[in-house]
Amino acid sequence: MKRISTFLILGLGLLLLLALAGRVGRFLSDPPVFSASSMLEGLWHNYKSAYLDPSGRVVDRERPDLSPEITTSESQAYGMLRAVWMDDQAAFDQIWNWTRGNLRKPDSSLFAWLYGERPDGSRGILSGMGGMNSASDADTDIALALAFAYSRWQQPEYLLEAESVIHDIWDMEVETVNGKPVLLANDLEKESGSRDLLVNPSYFAPYAYRTFALIDPEHDWNELVDSSYDIIRRSSVLTLDKNKSANLPPDWLTIDRRTGELEAAGLANLTSNYGFEAMRLPWRLALDWEWSGEPRAKEMLSEFRFLGREWTDHGRILALYGHDGEPLADYEKPANYAGTLGYFLVTEPETGREIYDHKIQALYDPSRFDWTRPLGYYDSNWAWFGIGLYHRALPNLADPEAMASLRTGAEPVETQQAAALE
Repeated sequence: MKRISTFLILGLGLLLLLALAGRVGRFLSDPPVFSASSMLEGLWHNYKSAYLDPSGRVVDRERPDLSPEITTSESQAYGMLRAVWMDDQAAFDQIWNWTRGNLRKPDSSLFAWLYGERPDGSRGILSGMGGMNSASDADTDIALALAFAYSRWQQPEYLLEAESVIHDIWDMEVETVNGKPVLLANDLEKESGSRDLLVNPSYFAPYAYRTFALIDPEHDWNELVDSSYDIIRRSSVLTLDKNKSANLPPDWLTIDRRTGELEAAGLANLTSNYGFEAMRLPWRLALDWEWSGEPRAKEMLSEFRFLGREWTDHGRILALYGHDGEPLADYEKPANYAGTLGYFLVTEPETGREIYDHKIQALYDPSRFDWTRPLGYYDSNWAWFGIGLYHRALPNLADPEAMASLRTGAEPVETQQAAALE
């Protein structure tokens, strides 16, 4: 009897050990559980380690055709936006201080777009490559980041800087065409005297203009929202330099300053393709839809159904298409998936989840809080923006009351309430 009891005890013990081993084995084989916030924070930390110089300069090593290590107003703007969304004031100040100290133009509050190593080995604005020109998308993102920084950290100098940039965007990068304001690609177009003005629809950020209207009531930023949606709609439908249109927005185009007519830019490096420029537009429209519920954002995104057909028919979206929908590349890019994710999240959310899981989240290694492989500057940024959009982790931080109070010199309500309690 004792032997039987002993065998039973040993047998039960062995079964228990096997069960525990199985549970441990499953635990070790399962992927770690992670949250959207841990993804965004971890990726931001590793991005800073890889691309942010201690001086505050964001370094892009993917353009050896320009310089071994370039910095653009875009890269600084992306860094500022990510820092303020991550509540990382130290990094924000680091990036902002370098930006205004090295890229700010001598005759305005706008920013030169290209900085790097010159032929003589010195570093600075690459004027010989047109680097002193501004880029209106970067100026817009910098101004929005500064406005958000004021709302988050309540330091008035951020808002004063934002106001200065916003004024100069309107004065130097917005032209009146047929009585309507139009955002141009840079600060050269307006004073160029040219009939055809360069426009990049992916530079349009209606959600930012709504914030700018709070800070700068002297200019009609809401009318710029209207004209931006009009140009996006027309440029997507027009055939431009093709025989047909796939209803995709072009990377570049020109607008006749007298008539408002849109045409292809007609230059080898400024095409009507849907590529690394235009892919940002669905993301921007989706953000405007999320923040303001703008019906035109959803309506416009629904016109980009070519993207949905590509995924349904081929299980992938390529990095580059002609304006007519003809594939011009045989590879995929994370940035393009992150940008076009805006279309799917608003119009085909189930497909959006599928694309997010297989094309964006699949690039993330939760054990290291980093990408499974180096993505490079542009893909790293846009994959992060795609994650943020998917998880609704990119809030509109603008505080209308605080901005209005500072502009008029009145104390914010919180300050008034605190004083009343003393």
